[in-house]
Amino acid sequence: MKEKCVLPIQKTALSVGAFFAIIHAAWAILVGLGLGQTLANFKTNIHFIKTDFSILPFDAATGIGLIILSFVVGTIIGALFALVWNYFNSH
Repeated sequence: MKEKCVLPIQKTALSVGAFFAIIHAAWAILVGLGLGQTLANFKTNIHFIKTDFSILPFDAATGIGLIILSFVVGTIIGALFALVWNYFNSH
């Protein structure tokens, strides 16, 4: 009989939330270092996209808000993923 894999909801949620926060913290650091526009241009150009936008100057409060919001959204997504995984894995 195949053993069922159950994801712990809290650990999965916090792991995904932390991952989202780390990625967005790295982005905030890159913007703070003045590399945001260059990387955004590269990302759009490599996907054959031409847009007229600009990266705003770094603001610590905005960066902290970005990281917190990313953690919260990632935590919700992680919890929902674990719930769906466990539901379909048990049926």
